[in-house]
Amino acid sequence: MFKAPGKSIKGLAKVIFWITVVIYGLSGLVVIIGSVAGGDMFRQIGLGSVGPVVGIIAGVLLIALGVFIAWLSVLFMYAFGAVVDDVQVIRQKLTAAPQKSAVKPVAPKPAAPAYTAPAPQYAQPAYQQPAVPQAPQSAQAPQAQSTGNRYQP
Repeated sequence: MFKAPGKSIKGLAKVIFWITVVIYGLSGLVVIIGSVAGGDMFRQIGLGSVGPVVGIIAGVLLIALGVFIAWLSVLFMYAFGAVVDDVQVIRQKLTAAPQKSAVKPVAPKPAAPAYTAPAPQYAQPAYQQPAVPQAPQSAQAPQAQSTGNRYQP
């Protein structure tokens, strides 16, 4: 039991599955037989009088859904048992074989020189803006004298 817990978990999951299938199967058969034999069990639970066809359908649905519910309820337990089995196999393979490295050790590479950034070189403008030509002094218009009042010239 404790030497192979994965197998025990999977075995327990199978037992629980079959017990649940048998219980749902017998319950479905009871519903089918009760409705065909004339028993009015649906009236006893407050559904009124229904025909035997409804009882047969209810019994078949109970059996089908019961099998699905039984499978779903033990699915994760069985999967956990399988994972435990796989982990045990991996552990046995790792501890049984001597540790052989398939990769040969490689000498460390010399350290790379430290990175030094080059000095920044600023781009020159593609063109120089031409100088604005100045008019000769004699051709300039006289400036108006400012009196301080902005509404009078």
